[in-house]
Amino acid sequence: DVTFESVASMSGLATIAQLDSAERKSRLESARRAIATHPLVTAAIELLGAARAIYATQADADGDLIAIDTALAQAYNSRLDGANAQRHAELAIARAEVLADRAPMPLAHALMTHGVALQRLGRGAEAMANFERAQALFERAGAEGLEGLASVLHNRGWVADAQPDYVAALGWYEQALARKRALLGPDHPSTLNSEMSRSSTLGRLQRLPEAEAALIALLPRVERVMGGKSQLLQISLNELGSVRQDLGHYDAALTAYQRALATQQDQEGGNPSAQTAITINNLASLHEDRGDLAAAEALVDRRGAEVQ
Repeated sequence: DVTFESVASMSGLATIAQLDSAERKSRLESARRAIATHPLVTAAIELLGAARAIYATQADADGDLIAIDTALAQAYNSRLDGANAQRHAELAIARAEVLADRAPMPLAHALMTHGVALQRLGRGAEAMANFERAQALFERAGAEGLEGLASVLHNRGWVADAQPDYVAALGWYEQALARKRALLGPDHPSTLNSEMSRSSTLGRLQRLPEAEAALIALLPRVERVMGGKSQLLQISLNELGSVRQDLGHYDAALTAYQRALATQQDQEGGNPSAQTAITINNLASLHEDRGDLAAAEALVDRRGAEVQ
């Protein structure tokens, strides 16, 4: 989650994992590009745009327009179009401000979405300010705001992670995780996402044995809940491989990377992707650490073929 999360007014959580190192960021960008180019994202933007045009001509449609602009901002965030995401989030915020005294939730959701757009545009301090304000609104909403509160705490970890302030990020992720476990249960996809983010941050803090134990405990639950081909499973396996590699447990790291690669190739049906190329890069790095330069070079050549 190492993530951002958004909660639409009438939907469940949508999450995307964000990782820190150059290779991990590349892995995330691969996943994001797959979502950005998905035809359902394009269809959602087209449908919401048509709905907005209709409601914009009607009186007393502010509530509907807030929801539509927030949803459009979320869709543009998924498309990696920060400028349009920011524009629609700001339209939603302007309308929601008027209603905030009696209905804080629409403004909280719009601020969350705006924060994601700002972080994507490299404006982390402004993003954190949006999340902080959204947090206060979710807290004010009481029981209705509990799920949003958990997600905004997670997002504050996401911003801190990118700064990078891993100590602060870990604190936010742990707060989000505790709330999600209590509210959604330990095996909800959103809970698993925050657990993944916490585990990854432990690794970046060089708390490697803790990170390894957490990832080992997480993997079977991710596979059971989200399936054997899920993006979260693939990322978790690569994270486990990275932690084991840092520990010097090269054989165990190799097992994790190979499983990630097999999962990706099974999902892709033989069509290479950037995601596969990154796992191959991880394997090459592992072979280099082991002193097997010939194997590393062969994998680098293979990685180039996958990217092409």
